[in-house]
Amino acid sequence: MLDILDNNIDPAQMEQIKSQIETLNLSPKEKKDLMKKITRLVKNQKPVKRSDYFGENGLIKVEDEGKFLDLIEDLGLEIIDEDQKVSAEVFENSQEQKEEKTEIMTSLDSKYDLSLHSLSLEMPREELIQKIFENLNTFGYTIVNPKKLGKELIEFFTVGSNKESVLSALSNPTIMKNPIRKNGNIYSLNLTIKDRLLLIKGKDTREIDSFHNDHDAYEDRIDAIK
Repeated sequence: MLDILDNNIDPAQMEQIKSQIETLNLSPKEKKDLMKKITRLVKNQKPVKRSDYFGENGLIKVEDEGKFLDLIEDLGLEIIDEDQKVSAEVFENSQEQKEEKTEIMTSLDSKYDLSLHSLSLEMPREELIQKIFENLNTFGYTIVNPKKLGKELIEFFTVGSNKESVLSALSNPTIMKNPIRKNGNIYSLNLTIKDRLLLIKGKDTREIDSFHNDHDAYEDRIDAIK
């Protein structure tokens, strides 16, 4: 595993970066170098130069491009071409996104001191789902279709992988209060590398739409909501 720590970056975010870089087809040294570059970009909120990572001389292999783009998007970073200039419009849009992200996180921070249920696979399924819903409600999330979401979660906790990691995330305040903007008013609550809750942010609401542990289905649902 990569062994790099930056005290200026949230530990949960650091773990996300480490985990996703570990899945790339790179040598240990390349992974370590990439980790340093990405954490530096996150820390300084700098854009990703396309030529540094993609193309014939880029670090990222063709088969890994989708994974790397997901990581960059989830971290809220921009990808720019080498000669791209940041126009006033691009800068304004970037500022709006940062302000909106700050707004949602600040609002959720106000509930940070409320207690969350500890979750265990030993719990009866109905009790487990109820406690998950209550944890989500603690952070101001509402559930569009409880029956559908409950069914998705029960199926996952029956046959899915990463069950313990997902349960840990659902009772982790740092993860629960940090949804990531995907498109417009669509946000993603990233529980693990591939396990996510999609939510739709309204003026005064944050509605959980669905749970996904399949990337293609996750992207299809985002396209359907747009």
